[in-house]
Amino acid sequence: MPYNPKSLDNLKKRNVFAKNNKVGGRKKLPDIDKLLDDALSEKVDGMSNARAIVLKQIKLARSGDQRAAEYILDRAYGKPKQQIENTNLNIDALKAFFEDDQEIIGEVEKA
Repeated sequence: MPYNPKSLDNLKKRNVFAKNNKVGGRKKLPDIDKLLDDALSEKVDGMSNARAIVLKQIKLARSGDQRAAEYILDRAYGKPKQQIENTNLNIDALKAFFEDDQEIIGEVEKA
């Protein structure tokens, strides 16, 4: 039977994850953790790939590469916390919202 775009058969729900469906479904990925562990622990010229990557990042940072320096510092010491100042704080609206809770109103007025 030729394909008819107006056919009601097009409204049938198809199982895209069926085993025999070659188009749908997800392809199985290999265990990425094991692959990375194997690749990073592999030794080349007596040095693991992980160590070589870290040394290369340090070398780039020393030569002035800002992104390499940020990467190393973020990994070693963690990213710095960012404070966000809310300038749209309407104290009257907060007081009306928390009118029954005097403890919260006191904390808002202190801030």
